[in-house]
Amino acid sequence: MYKGITLVFLLVLLTRCFAAELPIEKGNYQLTQTELNNMLAAGEHLAIHEFTSQEKQQLQDWAIELFRNDENTAAVMSAFNQYQAYLDKLQAQPQLQKQAVIRHAFYREMMFHWRFPRYRAKQLTLPDVIRQYNPQLDAQVQAEKQHYLQEQQLLAGALRQQLQLNQQLFNRTMQAYREHGDNIAQSISDLSTMHSLGITGGHILEQHPDYFLVESEEGVRYTIPR
Repeated sequence: MYKGITLVFLLVLLTRCFAAELPIEKGNYQLTQTELNNMLAAGEHLAIHEFTSQEKQQLQDWAIELFRNDENTAAVMSAFNQYQAYLDKLQAQPQLQKQAVIRHAFYREMMFHWRFPRYRAKQLTLPDVIRQYNPQLDAQVQAEKQHYLQEQQLLAGALRQQLQLNQQLFNRTMQAYREHGDNIAQSISDLSTMHSLGITGGHILEQHPDYFLVESEEGVRYTIPR
């Protein structure tokens, strides 16, 4: 009887300790015990195991630090909202096989796109506890993430190669345009020279890349630069 009363007293005291700092406000956002409870409930379902009181306390402390310290508070609160959405999906889908699919998809989303920073050495984060109780789920998702990152690296390499080819093609095209423009300008200059020679009675004997060899009406030969 004494032990039962003591246990109840400790649970009440622990609950009060959890809620002592809550709710916490930061700008336009507020972190409540409900958000923390949703995180723990979602974590336990992902782990397929109930967390200990110590693990719950450490995870709540970590979540509070995350809320207080992370610069992107909107993203942090979005994560807490997604815990609630995950629990709602589970409640709407009681079949265990379908819940397993939902579990895998949600943990994949977490590990692919979320951050779980530590604010001190060996600080416990949510994936740490999930990994401890459900290593198979974590291994599967980590393997998928590694495969995804390799695919992204290959895609990035192919994209860089394509950009290099595009740049080379662009450079060749611009060079062709410049050469074509130079040829047009040279042709206009040559026509002007020929027209002037026609007026003065001279005529071109030879054309060279840099000059014309010209002969005047009097038979005098000379060069004109092109």
